[in-house]
Amino acid sequence: MIFHCQHYYTPHSFRENIKEFDAAFHDWFGSESLLVHIALTECFNNAWEHGNLMDESKPVIVYIKEGRTRVYLRIEDKGAGYCFKDTVLPADSDSLLEKERGRGLFIIQNTVDWALTDQAGTTTLMIKRKVRK
Repeated sequence: MIFHCQHYYTPHSFRENIKEFDAAFHDWFGSESLLVHIALTECFNNAWEHGNLMDESKPVIVYIKEGRTRVYLRIEDKGAGYCFKDTVLPADSDSLLEKERGRGLFIIQNTVDWALTDQAGTTTLMIKRKVRK
């Protein structure tokens, strides 16, 4: 079982350190490992940009916990919060091709099995089932 908790202050530090999970992601998610990696990166980027407003003195905290049948990916920022349920996402991916923004939440929603936010809107929990071997 793997448990990871790390404070990141920039996207660069996150990208450099999250590489250590490439092998675990492949074991856990098989052919979907890259998509889950992208979803986690998008969630981190949203927390850093929209939550912490790119303030390098505020951490984005990343938790990765392996369960027996699922992996829990939690991202926490120090911002004012948002409501995932109130975010209007396009019904199809074609409309996203025309936009510069908004792809992150779409990717998250269509990659993980569950995506939840806390009441404050500063923590997102993504849950993804592991592949059966």
